[in-house]
Amino acid sequence: MQVISVNVGKATELGKPRGTTLTGIFKEPVSGPVGFEPEGVAGDFIGWRKGHGAPARAAYLYPREHYAGWCAFFRTDGLPDGYLGENLTTEGLTEATVAIGDRLRIGEAELLATCPRTPCATFTARVGNGKAGSFMMDRGWTGIYFAVTKPGPIRAGDRIEVLERDPAGIPVSACVAALAKRGTPDLLARLVAHPVLPDDLRRTLKRMQDRESMAG
Repeated sequence: MQVISVNVGKATELGKPRGTTLTGIFKEPVSGPVGFEPEGVAGDFIGWRKGHGAPARAAYLYPREHYAGWCAFFRTDGLPDGYLGENLTTEGLTEATVAIGDRLRIGEAELLATCPRTPCATFTARVGNGKAGSFMMDRGWTGIYFAVTKPGPIRAGDRIEVLERDPAGIPVSACVAALAKRGTPDLLARLVAHPVLPDDLRRTLKRMQDRESMAG
C-alpha cells in the first residue's frame, strides 16, 4: 500500500446552479513533502469547511483502483491524479478494506479514518456531469476522509501502514451503503453509536433509523 500522489488545490471560482463559489476541488499533484495537520493539508484551500474541513475531514484519500471505472464513465482515456478532489491518491486500499476508526501511518503522519465522502453540487459541477454523484454512491467509490491525529509530512511513494484496526470493524463501504439506503437496521444502529463518525452523518443516519423504526 502506498501513496501515488499528494494533491492540493488553490482557491478557484466554480460556477454552480445557484451561483459562483470558491473551491479547492481542482487539485493537482505536488512534488516533495506536504504537511498534514489536524487543521488540514498545507497549501490546500477548503471552500466549505462544514462539509470538507477539519477535524474529522482534514484529509481526503481516494483509491487509484477506481480511476479506470471513472474513465469509462466519463468516456476518456485517462484522468490525472487528484481529479476527484483527493489529497492522497493511493494504491492498495479501498473503502471495503478500511473501517471507520482504523488508524494508519502514512509517511510521518498518522491518520484516523472517519467517514466516506458524500458527493455534493461542487463535485458534480467540477466534473461537469450531473449523474456523477449517483454513480459514486452506487459503486461505493466515495473515497475516505481522515482526521490527522499526528501531524507530519507525506510525499508521493510513501508507504501506508495500518497501525490499528477499529474493534467495531465497520468498513467505510458499509457506511456508504447505509447512506444510500441499503443498510440494515443493525448497521444503522452500529453506525449511529460509533464514536468516530462525524456528528452531521450521525444525525443523518439517526433520522433514517428513526424513520425505519416508525415505519416498522
